[in-house]
Amino acid sequence: MDQHADTSSIPESGRRERNRLFPRWPAIPVSLLYSILLFLGILIVWEIASLPSPMRGKGGVLTQSAVNPNTASWASLTRLPGIGPARATKIITYRQAFFQNHPHGEPFPNLQSMRKIKGFGPVTLRNLAPYLRFNLRK
Repeated sequence: MDQHADTSSIPESGRRERNRLFPRWPAIPVSLLYSILLFLGILIVWEIASLPSPMRGKGGVLTQSAVNPNTASWASLTRLPGIGPARATKIITYRQAFFQNHPHGEPFPNLQSMRKIKGFGPVTLRNLAPYLRFNLRK
C-alpha cells in the first residue's frame, strides 16, 4: 500500500465513516445511489412505454382502427380508456334496448349521442373521442 495515500476520509479513530441516516449500513457513495435511481427510472419508463393499449400493439404501432360503439363487443369496449366492465355493460344494455324498438336505427350516430347513458359526461366523451368511430350518414 502506498505510504503517501490520502487518508483524509478516514477518521482519526481509524474506522471508516458510517452512513448517518442508517448507522448500521456502510457509507455508500452518492453517485452510486443516483446511478441506481436513474437506472430504475429508465426501467420503469421503458416498461410503461411497452404496455399495450387498445389502439397500439407491440412496440406502440397502431394495429386496429377505432371502435364503433354500435357494433363493438363487450371485450372491445372494456379495453377503452375510462370504460370498465360496468360502463361497457351499460353501452351493450342500451344498445340492445334501442335495437328492440328501432331494428334499423343506430343507437349512437355520433359522440354526443352517448350522453344518453348515465355516467357519460363531457370529460369522459372527450377522453374517448380518439378511440371511437361512428357510421357517417349519407
